[in-house]
Amino acid sequence: MKERERERGRGSGNEEKEREREKGMQDAYDDVKHMLTGRTDILKTASPEVLLAMIEKKCQGENVRVDDIKDIQIEVQREEEEREKEKQQREVQRLLERSKTQLESLDVALKVKQAREQQALQKRLLQRKAKKAG
Repeated sequence: MKERERERGRGSGNEEKEREREKGMQDAYDDVKHMLTGRTDILKTASPEVLLAMIEKKCQGENVRVDDIKDIQIEVQREEEEREKEKQQREVQRLLERSKTQLESLDVALKVKQAREQQALQKRLLQRKAKKAG
């Protein structure tokens, strides 16, 4: 019984933190929304990622102004380029590993073929020796 009460106590603490975090996010959203009200020039050019980055910075307690949008946009573009670069590197690594596996398979197949040819050659040589000896 006491364990349940302790669990509830922990849960309510987590719920309270979650509510505070949500309130902070809502406040940051409202600040950015208010800051950009009537700024159609910015809203036309700013991507959703830039607006989200502004909200995230506000949530983290940073002082974000309308003038910071260009810098934030550059930062978001760099992050996107970095993610794309990492994605391409993973794809290259995957292709390299796939090629390596295929090369190993071909190498094994070549060795099996050479072994069969060697056996066939030895068999023919033994047959010739048997004919000459017989």
